[in-house]
Amino acid sequence: MKSGKLKTTIILSVLLTITMTQASLAQETFSKYAHPEMKKMEFMIGKWQFNAKFKRQDGSFGKITSRSIVNTTLGGRAIADHYCNVLSNGEIDNVGVTIRSYNPRLQKWLMVFYDLDLGSRTEFTGEFKDGEFHFEGTGLHNGIALLEKVTFYNIEKDGYSWKMDRSYDNGKTWIKDFFSYEAVRLK
Repeated sequence: MKSGKLKTTIILSVLLTITMTQASLAQETFSKYAHPEMKKMEFMIGKWQFNAKFKRQDGSFGKITSRSIVNTTLGGRAIADHYCNVLSNGEIDNVGVTIRSYNPRLQKWLMVFYDLDLGSRTEFTGEFKDGEFHFEGTGLHNGIALLEKVTFYNIEKDGYSWKMDRSYDNGKTWIKDFFSYEAVRLK
């Protein structure tokens, strides 16, 4: 393994360990060191269920129920979203972790997703505009380069909508609503 890939793998492993540990502590508020802009994403903290749909290669849609636990992380300066699918037999299939934060130097939101085995990942930048979060990012899925656009909309205290468009040809064509869901807060 090349030293750059090894270094990245080690860093990602440490970040995942930190977020998993902090999630177990159920920290639910931002620290005094968090940027005030983080309050706009505070609605996400908690437990969620998603009624999701995804586009198959043949153009049809599949459906899946997913869950997420979202807590603050990195000293209360960011949030970590631990995402999993609920299988038909009721078992949980862990999928990955998303970390979100606001960077005041860039005046942008940052979001990064890593799947369970670190084989798929996307790094995003975004903005909050007209009551919606809009992110664009680059990543890899099973070794294939991709672009993604993510939108959080219809944001309310106990629910929100989420959609992702994906491109495998550097933005020449887009698969609209490649993955989308309606999130409902679990009590």
